[in-house]
Amino acid sequence: MTKRMLAQARVAGIFVAALSLVVFFPAGPASAEDSVAYERTSYDGRIWSVTSSGAYPLSYEEWSGLGYPAYSQANTEYVKAAPFLTVYAVTWFELAQSELMEAINYSQFVAAGSPGPTIVPWIDGIEVHRWSTGPELFATDAAGLTVKLSYAQWSAASYPSFVSRENRGFVSMTWDSSGAIAYMCDVAAGRGGRLTYEQWVALGSPTPSRLTRTPADFLYQVAGSASPTIYYSGPIVRRYAPGQITSEAPARALTYPEWRAMGSPPPLVTNITYPENWYCSNSDPPPFS
Repeated sequence: MTKRMLAQARVAGIFVAALSLVVFFPAGPASAEDSVAYERTSYDGRIWSVTSSGAYPLSYEEWSGLGYPAYSQANTEYVKAAPFLTVYAVTWFELAQSELMEAINYSQFVAAGSPGPTIVPWIDGIEVHRWSTGPELFATDAAGLTVKLSYAQWSAASYPSFVSRENRGFVSMTWDSSGAIAYMCDVAAGRGGRLTYEQWVALGSPTPSRLTRTPADFLYQVAGSASPTIYYSGPIVRRYAPGQITSEAPARALTYPEWRAMGSPPPLVTNITYPENWYCSNSDPPPFS
């Protein structure tokens, strides 16, 4: 998608819906009989050998072995999809009639001169999904960034299809003043673990389903103890860390108002360890896929 093509699309009132990698890489540098151009992509400093067969990135040794041939700056357009911060470099190799699209990082963006990217509604390769615990849509791009889509963004992108992540999602407890949010790897069975704030943000800040209880949590009092303390054990107590042993306690003491807000359920009175079956295991699907 060259600057000329993007300009034509804007003039015609057509929004770009997809950009994709279509460059062809031959097996090696051009042979002596090929017409060859040397072009440099400014965002990463690579020098490309470009022929009618395709474009090939030269190593320093290959470039020096050719006698350090002069090069021109490659024709690169910088674009980003409206919902994302990720910038893509889209380079058109005229001689090869091929195009290269790559997500670039901040240092590469600066190396390119911090260009103002062309904003398009959507880019090919973005995955859209929805969790079973809410109606929100989330999009993940090629750089691994996940954002929550507004209806306007989804509409502008021509309503891309989405994957429903069934029986998985996020919950919080209505009575829990800490605001803990748990990722549930199995909603029906009540299995999950508490997320850090950073993990929750990286997942697009999904709104959790507000519950008073989950299927596998439990309340107990210690048999024979002089204390009337009721303890809660469930997905919001321990952080999500499948396959890892954490130092966190598997339960926390409830205040009386919390217990009342929960509906005053009768606790199990026990002096033995109750089976904690609300953990996620290594075989359960993680939140990032």
